[in-house]
Amino acid sequence: MRKKILALAALPLALAFLGGCGGSGHSTPPPSNNVPVVVSISDTTPAAGEVLPTGVNLVSVQATVTGVCLLTSSDTGDTTCPTGQTIFPASGGGPSTVQFSALSNPSQLDVVANAAVTANTYVGAFITFSSPISATVSVDPGANFTDGTNSCDNTNAVGTPPIFCQLSPVVSATSATVTFPSAITLTAGTPASFIVGLDVTGSLVSTGSGPATLSFNPIVSVTQGAVGADGNLIDVNNVSGTVSSISATSITLTDNATGLPLTLNIGSSTTVTNYSTMTATCATPNTIACVQVGDLVTLSYGASNTNPVQFTADNIAGNPGITSAGGFQGTIVETGATPEVVVTAVPAGNIIGISVGQVLGLGFTGTAVFSNSTGAALPAGSSFAAPGDLVVGQNVFIDACPLVASVATCAFVPPVVGPPAVIGSVTADAIELLPGNVSGTFTAPAAPNFTVTGLNSFYTGNGVTSLTGTTSASTTYSGTVSGGFSSLTVGNTYFYTGYLANSGTPATPNLLTTGIFGTE
Repeated sequence: MRKKILALAALPLALAFLGGCGGSGHSTPPPSNNVPVVVSISDTTPAAGEVLPTGVNLVSVQATVTGVCLLTSSDTGDTTCPTGQTIFPASGGGPSTVQFSALSNPSQLDVVANAAVTANTYVGAFITFSSPISATVSVDPGANFTDGTNSCDNTNAVGTPPIFCQLSPVVSATSATVTFPSAITLTAGTPASFIVGLDVTGSLVSTGSGPATLSFNPIVSVTQGAVGADGNLIDVNNVSGTVSSISATSITLTDNATGLPLTLNIGSSTTVTNYSTMTATCATPNTIACVQVGDLVTLSYGASNTNPVQFTADNIAGNPGITSAGGFQGTIVETGATPEVVVTAVPAGNIIGISVGQVLGLGFTGTAVFSNSTGAALPAGSSFAAPGDLVVGQNVFIDACPLVASVATCAFVPPVVGPPAVIGSVTADAIELLPGNVSGTFTAPAAPNFTVTGLNSFYTGNGVTSLTGTTSASTTYSGTVSGGFSSLTVGNTYFYTGYLANSGTPATPNLLTTGIFGTE
């Protein structure tokens, strides 16, 4: 059985895209010969035997990809992108940042481009990178890693939890050519989707010792996506961002995961949730009128299999108490008397000066509000109501500013200049539990419950030995387990999406499971 990624529950792995493909120009092909192409990205399942170097886990990764284009049989040796064959960035597109905070489950995708290419038969793709990457890592007790300049040394901390550092591993290969298993013919006017995959586990390389040097050798894939059962080219879930415009028929926001503007239609089937407090503009709770410019929202949407491709919101959810000015997304990496959080996404409009990958000490005001975005009750015995309910690996929204905020009123102390492990601090007035991703071994099934074992050292080093999973009628199953709970096999490793929650037993938190993905 293939070894699965050592992914933290929603501990982000981030990918940044900048510039054009290989530096070559791109002109949009004539409309009569256009093929609409939707480009999405996700982490991919490691090949058999691929594991992260012993003693280190990736918490956040931010790499730079300078372009992606399709290749015909006559230009497979090209080192620049031929005109009319670029799929990222889209024509006229600018820099963007794609974060893997929700993409470590291969079934979780995010769209990075809505492009157009010339109709043709393509045999592969060409991807270019720049160096270095930015990575936040956890280092186990007794281990020591470096990027060649900065070190993350935990050799004198035997018996204590992992420590966290920001490093900049060098990218050892700045371009890659992917050959498709069989040629792909794109027809003018017929939409297509392509998924760019980064095998983060296989890409991180460790050489030497005392300290070991980390570098990044990108292992990538580009595959054609299939039209879903609902007829969409792609369905995207749990995208968060700051609303820049809103009307009765459309919404535009800046996607936290990509940094790109995202405009979606609002249709008759679009629902609004988590807007229960009535205001002057929100006479009826959970209606479009409740959503305002500047709100930090979470939504799901689909891309239609039409020409032109239409993006339509399925659900728009508010995040009560979380403002774009003082809010950010993060993952809990230490609990107890001195909680810590790693920043995984910073919304547009944030004013407190934080950045992805920072490690922050986490405190709470006496009136801090705890909430969850599940839309359903947490498993029996679970709670998320106080600092003592924090669990390592939880994906959360945190707000560090009052509703009417200025930089001076935000409770944030920036990291000082110093070693990679130096942290700042933030004091939260609101925190919201979000879904995250984790991988592990499926054991002890007793429908609708099961146990996840085989967790990586980030969890075990913090005393978490297993997770108690709970499924429901709304849990989705995909990949090799599309047959549902009965198709899960004891001893196999799967990717689980859901809400981590305090069970009352620190070693065995609960996991309200919203989705399970299996692969060969």
